[in-house]
Amino acid sequence: MDTVKLGLIGLGGWPREAYIPNLKKLPAAHVVAACAQSERSRAFAQEQFGNGLITYADYNDLLADEEVEAVMIAVPNRLHSEVTIAAARSGKHLFFEPPIGTNQQEIDATLAALQEAKGVVQIDHELRYAPVTRRVQQMLSEGAVGDPLSVKSRLWADWGFAGGDWIGGGQPEGFFLWLGCWYLDLLDCVFAGVPVRADVFAGSAKHGGMADNGWALLQYPADKLGCWEFTMLNCEGQEVSLYVHGTEGELLADIWNGTIRWRNGGGLHSTGKAWREDSVPCEQPPHGFAGMYESISGYLEAIINGTLVAADLDVIRRVHAAAMACTTSYAEGGCVEVG
Repeated sequence: MDTVKLGLIGLGGWPREAYIPNLKKLPAAHVVAACAQSERSRAFAQEQFGNGLITYADYNDLLADEEVEAVMIAVPNRLHSEVTIAAARSGKHLFFEPPIGTNQQEIDATLAALQEAKGVVQIDHELRYAPVTRRVQQMLSEGAVGDPLSVKSRLWADWGFAGGDWIGGGQPEGFFLWLGCWYLDLLDCVFAGVPVRADVFAGSAKHGGMADNGWALLQYPADKLGCWEFTMLNCEGQEVSLYVHGTEGELLADIWNGTIRWRNGGGLHSTGKAWREDSVPCEQPPHGFAGMYESISGYLEAIINGTLVAADLDVIRRVHAAAMACTTSYAEGGCVEVG
């Protein structure tokens, strides 16, 4: 197999920005079908992929199409669980966006369906696929800063001022499921575990009760500490970064720019306390978000060559457990234990 016959479910802003431009750059991607509710969106898909593209108004019809080997799903969050469960039962390979549900009941049902899926299962945690994140994981496995003790992921963005979905107020599923999975996943990239407790300190300055600035603090097994620091109220631009403090040093990675700085205070990997630097950029230009090209490429490679996906079912379970713990902590106003 040299190519994968793909079906796209959902043709809103994100797949137009992040899926389609990257798919056109990947020789292994052969889009044969697309599903969208509006006739206008279906016509747009045919403009992008040619008149030979089969279009559907109902995703169930696309899932029943035997020509389609693999699907990529980008629908509104309220439909994530429903569509992902149906896709899991279709026997096709799956690529889909977080969250997998808007509450614990939906998450549990989706996890159960994904457990029984026959094909490749990959959630789109594109920050995990960014080359700089993969390089950080390699460095940590080699002991570059010793044993990681605390990790902080940071999202500073102007999305609260820029508009988009934020203009309409809070999302029903809340901030930590709506947006948190990607940045909690950066903590999981280091600790690869379910936190034992979570405590959120956050405010809602502009968005109807949904958090838009604050800190999510998580304790992991063996007293490892994680923090997600976020604000949607940055005046301009955005920053996505990962900071690791270890027993022998510290490391700072800029996920968007692909740069790493690290230094060591002594021990086996000592650099004399001087900062060292490296650059591992993602595919340029980064359509969608940093790591998006690599995420889709990894999905296709897993289908064609049988390679393991980085954002697998275990990752999905762990990150959603963290996101739900943060959701509960914010709602209840206190520290919660993670079951």
